[in-house]
Amino acid sequence: MSSSSELYRRFTNHMRISRRFASRWRAFTTIVIVTTLAFTPTGTSAQGEESSSDNPPQESVDQGGTTELADGTRVYFESDLVEIIDLGKKIKGSGDVKIRTDNTTFTADEVVYDTEENTFHAIGDKPGHVVMERDGSPVTADEVTYNVESETGELVNAEGEFPPWFFKTRLLERTGPNSAELEGGHLTTCDLDHPHYRLAAESIELTDEEQLVARDARVYLGPVPILRIPRFSYQFGEAEFPFDFSAGHEDRLGYFLRTEYKLDVAEKFSGGLHADLYTDEGFGTGLDGDASLLPGSETSFNTYMTTKEKGRAEIYHTQEIPDDWRAIVQMEQWTDEDFLEQFEYDEFRRRTEPETFINLTRTKPYHIISLTARKRTNGWVEEVERLPELNVTFLERQLGTTPFYYAIENSTGYLVDRPGEEHTLRSFTGARLSYPVRPTRWFSVVPFAGVDGTYYSDGLEEDDLYRTSLLSGVTVGTRLHRVYGSPSDNIAALKHVVVPTLTYTYRPTPDVTSTEIHEFDALDDVLGRQRIGFELDNVLLSKTPQGDRRQLARLTLYSGTDISNEHEEHLDWAAQADLSPSDRFGFRFDADVHHADEDFERFHGRFYYREKETGGYEVRLGMGYSETETGVLNEEVSYYFATNLGEKWRVSLEHRYDFHDNDLEFQEYKIWRDLHCFEGAVSYRIRERSQRVFISIGLKAFPSSQIKF
Repeated sequence: MSSSSELYRRFTNHMRISRRFASRWRAFTTIVIVTTLAFTPTGTSAQGEESSSDNPPQESVDQGGTTELADGTRVYFESDLVEIIDLGKKIKGSGDVKIRTDNTTFTADEVVYDTEENTFHAIGDKPGHVVMERDGSPVTADEVTYNVESETGELVNAEGEFPPWFFKTRLLERTGPNSAELEGGHLTTCDLDHPHYRLAAESIELTDEEQLVARDARVYLGPVPILRIPRFSYQFGEAEFPFDFSAGHEDRLGYFLRTEYKLDVAEKFSGGLHADLYTDEGFGTGLDGDASLLPGSETSFNTYMTTKEKGRAEIYHTQEIPDDWRAIVQMEQWTDEDFLEQFEYDEFRRRTEPETFINLTRTKPYHIISLTARKRTNGWVEEVERLPELNVTFLERQLGTTPFYYAIENSTGYLVDRPGEEHTLRSFTGARLSYPVRPTRWFSVVPFAGVDGTYYSDGLEEDDLYRTSLLSGVTVGTRLHRVYGSPSDNIAALKHVVVPTLTYTYRPTPDVTSTEIHEFDALDDVLGRQRIGFELDNVLLSKTPQGDRRQLARLTLYSGTDISNEHEEHLDWAAQADLSPSDRFGFRFDADVHHADEDFERFHGRFYYREKETGGYEVRLGMGYSETETGVLNEEVSYYFATNLGEKWRVSLEHRYDFHDNDLEFQEYKIWRDLHCFEGAVSYRIRERSQRVFISIGLKAFPSSQIKF
């Protein structure tokens, strides 16, 4: 018998065939093939053999099998028709062919599997009929060549998805289990056969670091090319598209066109390159970014400058140093105090004036050392320069084996109050001793006493002053709680915690009064007085049936009253409330009142409600009020409302009304429209010194990135 006949005989003898009649005979056969066996009979060489013409024909049955690779990976093979060719070195499957590994499944109309190389070639009867599916993401192709052991191969005319991206390419070369290269392809987040936009490139790489990199890329809007990009990169999991465009008109800028290209040039550096054009402010350019150049370091920077010499330079750097040290460097320099309000109004509303300082801190369980150098670099800012200042704090700890606890702190530095010329070398040292007593498990009493001394090299009238001040008092408090049963199906239990605290302090008048020194900060504001302070903290906690805990509400009240004061008695009270029973709605409120020689009152409240399921409603209401002895600083109310109008439209409005100036100081109106893969919006903003109109287009896959006109 010829070798091929012997192969066929041995092959069929090892097959367990069962048949059933549907429209034709079908069966399933399990073949166990060890990679080194390759269906070659023991002692028979496959070299130089030719198949015999009298080989029995193959039976048209549904066949299947399993190949076990050297690393233990199993490859499952199934098809309507199986043929053994090339002296058993290859298996040919026809019809409904399926090849499945541990993590990938292939389907095709015809497959030739090389059992020696663990490679197969698959083709389809028509375009896109070869399907590769992994992790639930199918990729279609006209034909596939694939090595199941190295998980590498080529897919011709492939289409698929790398969420959130859809891709189409002339050739997809899979270079590893988690890497691939696309030749002559495009990317888009639009799922249409003819996408609204696409990013096309001759080379697109999917790296092992889950990053897409396209070189010499072009952005198309429909069939029209609109932009060329030397290098485009996207890190999977990001929520931003690498391009931002905005164009429009604002009173203080004129007509403008602003662009940003987000850079991702290295693993440890990312940023944005800005190039802007203004009819009233000329041309502006800038670079901002984040970097981690050294182990334990984080750096961010922001630079911008226009041809009208308006801009800023900001850098922030933190460095972790061995032995629990941490260094912070911050430099913020603006050309003028109106720059941020004029160019970045939304950021201006959220932040404080620019600061420049260097800080070195070491934190240990029982002490903190901090060295700070702070310099005023923006001429319009009022601040205290510290050139430098060293702070050493020994946190409260037990004094040996005694029942006493102690804490010590020192602050020494050279201070200059700008823009004035008041300056001094100041060294403050304070010590405190306490004796906690707990008569019962739920009640505590903590008497305490302290002393501090402060040296001033320069006073208002005399130099070389040394101030000594004593302090004594007692704090009493308790902690009460009660657990309640389930009020609803979503809450298994409620816990109410109440913590009242009462503190009495007595400080005699120091030997150097506040009229003899300049007040740089709170360390200088030391007055002789007796004071009672009371604080009541209420917390309501919930526990779900799954064991998750949530703070439903918190109310904190404080009242401080001077029994006596060397200047004028102070009365202070404060309240903070936070109600957040769910993510859908909540309420926050805080208020402070200070009555003394410099009266101050502040109130702020905020309510929000969101309903995404029925109509997409969102409501926010805010109130603010502040007043000093010089008058009312602000007295305003703000409100925001947004809702869906059907499935594709959404509208919103936001107002801030100042009752003190009787002026609607801020207005913004928006209307959105769903544009399939895009979201379009028109907004109109009016504020005190400018008006702005936006027409924005954003990719729905990247909601934080928009093209604005």
